[in-house]
Amino acid sequence: MDYSKKIIDQQHEKTILDNGLTVLSMNKKDVDSISIEIWVKVGSRYENSSISGLSHFIEHMNFKGTSTRSAQDIAEEIDAIGGYLNAYTSKENTVYSVKVLKEYLPLSIEILSDIIFNSVYEEEEIEREKNVVLQELAQTEDSPEEIVMENFSEILFSNQALGRSILGTKDNILSFSRQQIIDFVKEYYTAPRIIISAVGNLEHKDLVDLINKKLKPYDSIPCKEHDIAQYTGGLKLKLDNDLSQLHLIIGYEGVNINSKEYYVQETLAGILGGSISSRLFQEMREKRGLVYSVGSFCQYYPDTGVFGICLSSSSEKLPELLEILSEELNKITHNITQDEINRCLAQVRASLFMSRESIDNLASILASNYSCYERYISREEIWKNYKFVTTSDLHDLAKKIFSNKNKITISSLGDVNIIPEQSKLFELLSVK
Repeated sequence: MDYSKKIIDQQHEKTILDNGLTVLSMNKKDVDSISIEIWVKVGSRYENSSISGLSHFIEHMNFKGTSTRSAQDIAEEIDAIGGYLNAYTSKENTVYSVKVLKEYLPLSIEILSDIIFNSVYEEEEIEREKNVVLQELAQTEDSPEEIVMENFSEILFSNQALGRSILGTKDNILSFSRQQIIDFVKEYYTAPRIIISAVGNLEHKDLVDLINKKLKPYDSIPCKEHDIAQYTGGLKLKLDNDLSQLHLIIGYEGVNINSKEYYVQETLAGILGGSISSRLFQEMREKRGLVYSVGSFCQYYPDTGVFGICLSSSSEKLPELLEILSEELNKITHNITQDEINRCLAQVRASLFMSRESIDNLASILASNYSCYERYISREEIWKNYKFVTTSDLHDLAKKIFSNKNKITISSLGDVNIIPEQSKLFELLSVK
């Protein structure tokens, strides 16, 4: 075993095993529990259109029985130790997590290894789980917020894996076969694509020894990496007269996750619509009572990024809302104050340092940092980067993001007949 343990800083330890698997840990002796996350570098953007949704379906199937445990056995064994077992699929990763008392570390590693690498994918279970995932899909289709966001993603990255739903389509879900599942898992669930992060009352060496003994990932084989994303943008309006609210998302091409302007964009989003003191919340809700919810958000990928604004209101309020938004976008390119920056950074600082109080958050942060940056970024380093953000930086980035009317994305659901025609709308929502 290559036990080339490298101390990155005083907060965590890292080992890369002979097979390429990365093991990360933080020792927190003042707690009685351990939170473990296994990140597999595969998600919906690794799928072509014919298998869209397969990563998510496999995540479900990995809880449906192994060569030694039934689905009920897995549930009962976790409950018997008071543990918590869960998983989720994103655009770029599939994540399995468990939280247990510290004495159950060996058993939790064994169970995780079993469900991920020894699942049998019985035909009967596959057919049963298709119905479950179809219910999940139907649930999203019943939610206006989910629909408008799915449409938003679709036009952000038209005809690309990054723009497709993580859940896939009904036809795809119904078509998934056992052999497709087995082949996909063997291709992507390989050691170099896996990061294991554990935080809590544990010793790094014990964790590494357990993983070497119990975790048996597949051997590496050449696999297809995802395509480079191309932001496309555009307009997608869906009429639904049964809704009392008009749901609207507006997007612009933003910076990617590795950009030097990452912290500038985060601060800009915070000032524009990230809190109850933000400009959009104060102008649209507090001063004029036009909306219940309004905010800004960012999406980040290694090759692209998105700056988004979302709101919901009655359709007759939309003309006034669009005028306010146009005014605020233009104003934020030249009149941000230091007081606004300070308020935003106070929120950032609280969030950063409060996150250290949860071992679940730390396990996720540690794994995601290595997934994105191949290193851990401490809360102190992040805070230092935020403090370097200036009003000039914010003005310059706001101009760059909001001035390109050819890169605007708009998704709306409700009484969309009230929305102006595209050229006028894009002109209104780009800064002069």
